[in-house]
Amino acid sequence: MVFGKNQVISYVNLTIESVYDGGHYQCKATNKKGEAKHESIILVKGETRLRKMKNKVATATQSILLQCWLLSVRRLSIKWQKGKN
Repeated sequence: MVFGKNQVISYVNLTIESVYDGGHYQCKATNKKGEAKHESIILVKGETRLRKMKNKVATATQSILLQCWLLSVRRLSIKWQKGKN
């Protein structure tokens, strides 16, 4: 971190080794007055890959969010379906 007059500048250095290093990154600063955040998506060129989805458990009245992390810089069609077929 670099400290200046009334400001702090923070850096993160990434070593990109595969398409799995791409994804959603977030910087979040908090103090007693509140919080501020910035989000960014890093796309890594390479072979198209899908990250395995995690199993989720929900009740009948509960809403859930399922995320399909697709690692690609090309435009693709994504299809969701229920079941194995």
